[in-house]
Amino acid sequence: MQTKRHIANGATLACMSQGPCKEDHMKDLDFDKIKAAVNAYGKDMTAFLRAMISHPSESCEEGEVVACIKAEMEKLGFDEVKVDG
Repeated sequence: MQTKRHIANGATLACMSQGPCKEDHMKDLDFDKIKAAVNAYGKDMTAFLRAMISHPSESCEEGEVVACIKAEMEKLGFDEVKVDG
């Protein structure tokens, strides 16, 4: 079974249907709830983005910014964080 991801206003929905998805997932979204969540995390997201762009990330020298992103993902409790290369 192939999983398709639908992204709408910051919400990711998984569609487990076979073949092209024909579902209208947008009708199931509570946009007021999504907006409230975005507003609640606004300061944290801004701080993370500022931290992320404070590190140089020239091509082939992204180590510092990758470490910043990895640390944030671990802080947020991601089940697993892998860095390639």
